[in-house]
Amino acid sequence: SRCPAQVKSTTVTVLRVAAEDPRLSGGPPSAEPTTAPKSAIVTGATGQLGRLVIDALLARVPAGEITAAVRNPEKAEDIASNGVRVVTADYNAPETLVPAFAGTDRLLVISGNEFGQRVEQYERIIGAAKQAGVKFIAYTSIINADGNPMYLGADHKVAERLISESGI
Repeated sequence: SRCPAQVKSTTVTVLRVAAEDPRLSGGPPSAEPTTAPKSAIVTGATGQLGRLVIDALLARVPAGEITAAVRNPEKAEDIASNGVRVVTADYNAPETLVPAFAGTDRLLVISGNEFGQRVEQYERIIGAAKQAGVKFIAYTSIINADGNPMYLGADHKVAERLISESGI
């Protein structure tokens, strides 16, 4: 089990990357119109980390460039009220993933919490992202997934390998 300081550190790191990495956030806000549409989609957007990431992105990019991918859109009404597009994307309902990711340039996959199902979920998510034409995937992994002896490390290692092998 991770202590609160580790959770806080991980959350701060993910938020920093979401807000500062131009591959996910689209770069610094600019008065210049962009020539190509940019978009970022955040999975698990109604979860604790997902909501924090959405808030960080809203401070950085226009709401119209952000999509919240959720299992239950009714739980995301407050997110939608900020102008963020909300789509249904259920890791266990593959038919929802490609339509949810369509038109998305950048995807943040917040790791699932259904142990024993996560590898299959990651296969579906990454396959759908590739099919939908996503150009960049960020993933909330675990420190040193390749050599981490924790039970959680194995699923993250597979997810990182799948992303690497996807060509995205």
